Amino acid sequence: MKPIFCFSMLLCSLFFFGTALADEAPDNDLDRMLHGVRLNMSFEECLKRLPDAVYSDAASRNTTPGPQKPDALLIAYGADPFLGVHAFANIGFQDARIYELVAVWSDDAKDIEARCRRFFKALDERHGTAYEKKSLFVFPGSDQQQAVAVRVWQEADTVTLAFYTPPGENAPSQKASLSFAQFKTGASFLDDVFVNNPVPEEQATEAWEKMEKPNATPLP
Repeated sequence: MKPIFCFSMLLCSLFFFGTALADEAPDNDLDRMLHGVRLNMSFEECLKRLPDAVYSDAASRNTTPGPQKPDALLIAYGADPFLGVHAFANIGFQDARIYELVAVWSDDAKDIEARCRRFFKALDERHGTAYEKKSLFVFPGSDQQQAVAVRVWQEADTVTLAFYTPPGENAPSQKASLSFAQFKTGASFLDDVFVNNPVPEEQATEAWEKMEKPNATPLP
């Protein structure tokens, strides 16, 4: 099965106006959108938590998702219940269980920057503050390629990533995004971005300095 994660999705402009809300109160602000969906969860349990999800494949978009076809799911919002901006989550399945999950929030840079503190605070509360500081290239190989600072959590067999992507120097608009992703330990995507195409140390340091200096995008 092909991975669903790609950086061209970061500024995706196609959104459905989702209303998927679980009855139970969220344990964490992030779960106002994801409702506790995590890696290894079954397809059926995922659908219970996200009843308005649709199939990610455009050809199957009008087919009601069901356990007989445990393919990738999509939820999307014009204004999501967590940060109140355009957002989507794409959920990949293998053997009818979640094996990768990507959620992206995007809007004008000033609006996304204003939400950074809440986003990272929710991630720290959900996954802890013992994250590793790494960096990866977004839009690699394009004129919009840039290194971004990435928080990485390693938990059992799950790797969680969270990062802010500001507008690139050659970007056609001043859109920015916040990204949350989970992969199985050893996923080929992780090797691609951290091993096969690593960010040089100087650029990685610069990316983190931009995020942490007093006048930069606020972080907790």
